[in-house]
Amino acid sequence: FEGITQIVVAHRGMVDKIVGDAVHALFNAPLDQPDHPRQALACARAIADFAEAFRNTPEARGAGFGRTRIGLETGPAIVGDVGGSRKLDYTAHGTIVNTAARLEAANKDFASTIAAGARLAAACPDALWRPLGKIVLRGLAEPMLVREPWPEDASEDDRAAYQAAFDLTEKAPLAARETFAALAARRPGDAVVARWLERLIPKAGDANASGL
Repeated sequence: FEGITQIVVAHRGMVDKIVGDAVHALFNAPLDQPDHPRQALACARAIADFAEAFRNTPEARGAGFGRTRIGLETGPAIVGDVGGSRKLDYTAHGTIVNTAARLEAANKDFASTIAAGARLAAACPDALWRPLGKIVLRGLAEPMLVREPWPEDASEDDRAAYQAAFDLTEKAPLAARETFAALAARRPGDAVVARWLERLIPKAGDANASGL
């Protein structure tokens, strides 16, 4: 908690609260922060690096410390003191807050570390994003394409191969799996690629075919 909260503050974010093993952080509140989506993304990447290094310390390994997951989204929220005469809590409420929390949980399915919503990705067009997949988050009617920032060690060829495989996942899953398998050989530590290989295990009767 000490390491993560220090990183949030360093990126001009505000630690809203700590609930269980989760840290809720806000950007652009209580003071205006024009570049808050980029700051939130930079903060998420710094937290991911810190948390991975922390869980590889002997103490964390001995305790079975798990992987840290982060959800990011931007949009309108109601921010201020909420409560009654006996208890007030400065916090944020709204769909966007719930979406960020559900994106954090979605990392379990994608084997990712940072899951960003559509609005956040659009607000950071200069970032390199890789698509993780479409999901319908509870409380939202339409499926959302979830993305994550590309790992810094990924080459341009890696990114192109991943995008080509991702584009094939629905119309030609066996071809997609072959491309993901080749990419996994080049990136053996990439958990997202490994998860796609698990998802695309051929089933009896599956085949790519053409007709006329």
